[in-house]
Amino acid sequence: MIGKLLILTSALAGSLLTPVEAQAPRSAAPAAQEGAARQDSANEKKVNLEGCVFPNRALSSQDPVVVPADSREDFVVTDTKAISASPGVKNVDGQQFKLIGVAQERLRDLSGKRVGVSARVEEKPGMSELNVISILEAVGSCPATPKR
Repeated sequence: MIGKLLILTSALAGSLLTPVEAQAPRSAAPAAQEGAARQDSANEKKVNLEGCVFPNRALSSQDPVVVPADSREDFVVTDTKAISASPGVKNVDGQQFKLIGVAQERLRDLSGKRVGVSARVEEKPGMSELNVISILEAVGSCPATPKR
């Protein structure tokens, strides 16, 4: 009988402790970190747009520009049309942006093609930049040379 009482007492004590452990107070640090992360992402200027990819040199050339595989080139997206944008992002329709954060090979493959871009906008004097989150080929065509 004492053995059964001891087992029952142990089981009862274990079941009483479990809810207390499960509801132990959480540290305030994660909540503060989450709030800071939400605030940072709320301040980010993000945009989803469509446009045409060209080598930067094409902006000043009358002829189509071909980028050799072994060269380094800046690429831009032109003829842009906004799909969605964060509050505070200026109208991007028709703007030109330098593309940042994409491999050269990928940009060469997309040169002269219509793309969908999801990016963070970094406003700069002259030409603003898109820090690319994702870039995909889209349906549609682009002119042989960018509009000026």
